[in-house]
Amino acid sequence: MTTTPPAVFAERLAAVAYRSGVYQLPDGRTLDWYGDPHRLAGDPELLAETAAALADLLPVGTEVLAGPALAGVPLVTAVSLHTGLPAVFLRPAPKDHGTWQQIEGADLKGCRAVLLDDTARSGASLLRSARLLALGRDFPELRLRGPNKSC
Repeated sequence: MTTTPPAVFAERLAAVAYRSGVYQLPDGRTLDWYGDPHRLAGDPELLAETAAALADLLPVGTEVLAGPALAGVPLVTAVSLHTGLPAVFLRPAPKDHGTWQQIEGADLKGCRAVLLDDTARSGASLLRSARLLALGRDFPELRLRGPNKSC
């Protein structure tokens, strides 16, 4: 449970991660500011506090955490460390080398997963991740089998 008042937490988060200036989105649209997840991940104290705040919001019965690579990995890992829940990581496409997997990490089959993302704008990335997560639950052979944790 977090003890920092929400307004103070929001101010600290903005001081670290808020970036002004033109930022181009993958779809070509631009913003005049954005929240930089890499700056958040680079501040261990704030990342831990963010993980605790997100952990407080997880639905009862959550069995595994999921997040998109790349920027979502530190956030999901931090929440995983805080809660002790296993984690999976979702790539935009299967790797073209190594394991050739698109979903990596803990065993996902049949688990109740919560998808965490570092940002949400149009929702397109979250929708892609949610579809992949649903596939991984039904077809575990599509991903690398990680540490055994049955759900």
